Amino acid sequence: MPSCSPELAAFGARLHAFLGNGLINRKWWTHGGCWKLASALHQYLGDDRTELWGVGDPLAGIAYHVSVRIGDCFIDADGASSEQELLARWRKIYPGRVLIVRKLTRFEVEHFSCEESFHTDEMYDRFENEFGPSEVLWRSIFS
Repeated sequence: MPSCSPELAAFGARLHAFLGNGLINRKWWTHGGCWKLASALHQYLGDDRTELWGVGDPLAGIAYHVSVRIGDCFIDADGASSEQELLARWRKIYPGRVLIVRKLTRFEVEHFSCEESFHTDEMYDRFENEFGPSEVLWRSIFS
């Protein structure tokens, strides 16, 4: 799978820096907060332009990690990754396990995302304050 475009890679790097600059302990994003982050990004970037995808065990049907897919690129707290890069990161965490990247089911999206303390609306506002209106961001990414 190809690497992310330079524009998406730049956005991923800005997001990674933003999340690490005291918004909340960065470790939180990589220890269970990925659902909340992905849901907020999905809303901010547009659910008609993005999809929620998970990395997980195909036999157990469990997503260990959730990110936002834009074209062939996956955005999460670590920045922008290709599918191969995303899988390589998670294979280091779960060595020896069979892992796949897949689109989340409607059930998963409706029942598991953004149910806890950090609300999507608050994150949406923070993204807009940091990165500007999503339409402007989309024009810069896909100009």
